Amino acid sequence: MYGNKAFLITVDSILAVLLAGLLLIYANNMVNSMQSDAWKDNHLQRYSMDLLTVLEKSNMLETAVTTKDYTNVRTAISETAPSICMLLEVWDSNNVVASVEKQDCAPTGRRRLTTRRTFIAVGDATKVYTAKLYSWYKEA
Repeated sequence: MYGNKAFLITVDSILAVLLAGLLLIYANNMVNSMQSDAWKDNHLQRYSMDLLTVLEKSNMLETAVTTKDYTNVRTAISETAPSICMLLEVWDSNNVVASVEKQDCAPTGRRRLTTRRTFIAVGDATKVYTAKLYSWYKEA
């Protein structure tokens, strides 16, 4: 008589432990997936800001705007990581002066991050420009 009750209590406790373990694993996976997306966005934002900083500090943006030759900027963008897509727009006060897109990277409906950097170009006239870099991960 006590053997049947002990067996049922043992099976019941084993099922409870398994269910609790599965719930913990599920919760852990949910937390890790959210952190992974946040990490990717943070990495992409830093990567984009670094690229804009390099383009400005090496005078590539200023030279491109004053000479209207964006070859060096296009080369710098094409040498970024293959999993990252980018579209660079250079704006004067109201208009897009130039647009350079990484090849094989069509804009998608997925989330894009925007990074901005303001720079001054001294040519015929000193002007203030804004470089807007849209970046996103390439779809697999």
